[in-house]
Amino acid sequence: MSISFETPAPLTAGTAKFIAIANVLNGIRRYARVAAGPGTATVNAEVAHIAGFPPRGPRRELTRDAASLLRIAWQTELTARVGDAFDDPTLRRAAAQVLPVQAYYAVFSAARALSLVGGSPTDTHRKVHDDFESQRVRRAAGPWRVALAGDPDDISSCRLTPAVCTMTKFNPMELSREPAEYVAAALRMTRRWKIEAAREDWLKKNKRPNGAGYKVLPTRGREEILGRMRRTTMMDFLYELRRRTNYETVDEYGSDADDDAVQRFHRGLLYLADSGLLLHETQVAQYAGVRALSDAVTEWSASVQRMGPWAAEAVRGRLTAITQVVG
Repeated sequence: MSISFETPAPLTAGTAKFIAIANVLNGIRRYARVAAGPGTATVNAEVAHIAGFPPRGPRRELTRDAASLLRIAWQTELTARVGDAFDDPTLRRAAAQVLPVQAYYAVFSAARALSLVGGSPTDTHRKVHDDFESQRVRRAAGPWRVALAGDPDDISSCRLTPAVCTMTKFNPMELSREPAEYVAAALRMTRRWKIEAAREDWLKKNKRPNGAGYKVLPTRGREEILGRMRRTTMMDFLYELRRRTNYETVDEYGSDADDDAVQRFHRGLLYLADSGLLLHETQVAQYAGVRALSDAVTEWSASVQRMGPWAAEAVRGRLTAITQVVG
């Protein structure tokens, strides 16, 4: 009797990209648990860290417009959580393409709400990202507090703040690296994506002395791009995942990656949405008071109660943690 062994189908480029991003997201989520410390829930550790940086100035109001932006953030997060709430691999796979968009816009809307409460409204992607790098990252927790500077193609020039690991080059298809290395890989990956996007703009705007266009980015062009580039943060990573999904390629999201990879991708993005919302909600509570945030949560929760208790579970879980520390 002969035994036949099936040869696994070779990975397509799209599937490999998807698995690599799923592994990076999974590593970021693992890093959050490590950063929280043994015996401490991640959400509680993150709130405690964020609350250690009280805002300056008088108490602010949670205005109608700011509360509206929070409701948009929570509703967007709710949509992203459907596949996980029903623990359905098919739903998770179908949602993979839109999940980066939902996760990003949930955090983006919460960031806009915080900017209104804090008195410095930001209403564009660029302004929100710049504000996060200059004002929020130092108050953030877990992976959100890490920023990267330097040339992503020259590891020796890369600088992580804080230095959560030694920068190394590795294939993100690996699952065995230390969690902090995946945080660094996410930021380095993002920095490369941002350079690629800036490269196209540079080539359009610059000409050779003879008036001819450049086909390849010259050294000085890359140096100019890097010279203008601020530090890269987790907000940039989340945005770039969303931008690439919307405007560049969706091939990997229709891939034949296995269910485990899809689940790593899904839960990693949900963690980023959850922790990104927690960061901004905690600071809203610091500015406007826990009661104001709690009232907004209660009003929104009532609007989704017909969907079942799961619909508001994530928001209420974060509010409980915030109330225990800030309230």
